[in-house]
Amino acid sequence: MKLKKMEFFETEKSLNDINSDKLVAIFSKNLQTAVKMAVFLINNRFTVIPLNPSISGEKIGRYLASVNCKKIVSDEDLPPDFNYDCRLSDIKEMDLFRKSSKKDLKIGNIFQDIRYEYERKTNIIFTSGSAGMPKAVLHTLGNHYYSSLGSNINIEFNEKDKWLIVLPLYHISGLSIIFRAALSGGKIAVREPGMEVGEAIKINKPSHISLVPHQLQGLLNCGKNIDILRRMKAILVGGAGMPFALAEQSFKYRLNLFVSYGSTEMCSQVTCTRNKDSLEHLKTSGRLLEYREIKINEKNSILVKGKTLFAGYIVKDKNDNRLLLKKKLDADGYFDTGDNGCMDNDGYLHIRGRRDISFKYKAEKIYPEEIERVFLDISGVEEAVVVPYKKNDFEKIPVVFLKVDNFCQNNPAYIMENAKKELEPFKFPCYFLKWPYISDALKPSRKEMHNIAREIIDKKIKERFFC
Repeated sequence: MKLKKMEFFETEKSLNDINSDKLVAIFSKNLQTAVKMAVFLINNRFTVIPLNPSISGEKIGRYLASVNCKKIVSDEDLPPDFNYDCRLSDIKEMDLFRKSSKKDLKIGNIFQDIRYEYERKTNIIFTSGSAGMPKAVLHTLGNHYYSSLGSNINIEFNEKDKWLIVLPLYHISGLSIIFRAALSGGKIAVREPGMEVGEAIKINKPSHISLVPHQLQGLLNCGKNIDILRRMKAILVGGAGMPFALAEQSFKYRLNLFVSYGSTEMCSQVTCTRNKDSLEHLKTSGRLLEYREIKINEKNSILVKGKTLFAGYIVKDKNDNRLLLKKKLDADGYFDTGDNGCMDNDGYLHIRGRRDISFKYKAEKIYPEEIERVFLDISGVEEAVVVPYKKNDFEKIPVVFLKVDNFCQNNPAYIMENAKKELEPFKFPCYFLKWPYISDALKPSRKEMHNIAREIIDKKIKERFFC
């Protein structure tokens, strides 16, 4: 149902009550170490800031300065260009590994004082952002409590279960697993450094796992993983649009698949499919979880609120460098996710795409995710990212990067013919480019892809053209 046009108002409050001594950043390329550090710090009431270890030291320093964090804990040397003035602690100072040496971690009751610590500042996550600079998102213990409660009601997770963490902690989808385990009494296991996801599943034998679509696709492409995946109680997939072909393949193999839509600002999941949902439902982003609210405005924007809505973005006052907490809400307290979509008659959410990466071509609005989904539904296409290329002062044209298997590499016409069947002419890419070498991230950087496309096309670097 479309609603009346609404104005958004920025809320602002001082963060004088945040204790800088309790802010601790986590830097480690070892996911197991990062998880152990996070568990230790959260249980000792620190506010944790998980960092992406693949970014530059200069960026790390800039992020920490933006929230006045003066402590960082690490098990390795920081990047050589890190020059921010802060205290660097070695994990051994925390006696960390002696306290949590088992492969399967029991988290402890993080929520034991939730009645009195609802507003306790638990973590800061820097959003990856589809465009522009990351924002510092602050979550409270209450946010995680209700996020975990709503998730555990939908996906059963109890003290006999084990959730395998393969996603990084600097993404809310990785960090939130710690809190779900704390609430349910379940265990967590963590993928070892350099280990493939399939191997980690085989060794740890988890009942639950969270994945992004291309990880699940990789597991299914390797036929030997199907039996062990079928035995799992829940395979939660989010972080990007679910290709219809992947949903169909998972349904065919009788996997216990849950498809979710969420955001950092909503402390992970907003909607999720139900247990034993139909194939048609698995091609959506699911129904609203408890303790959240959602509505679609007159522009088809997805607006959300609820007990999981973040405390705000941490920003510095331009005049005196005080830390402020800000967020824009409408008159009813709803936050604009930046995504467009609609709800069907069964209450399932359908995501169209992000407004901040959409563009116009031939007077038509293009949502890159819509085009990407078409290519990802073609057998043999492993990754697809669409970006705009500025052809002239008046129009931008769609360009697609493709990562494909050997068959598609040698048969580009097969991809073209299948895509043309599904795409309207104005959505069909004008250039097809080979998948570039980019950082190992859950989501490829669209800004980086855009810059690469511009360089390839402007310089006519033929060997980088897919066809």
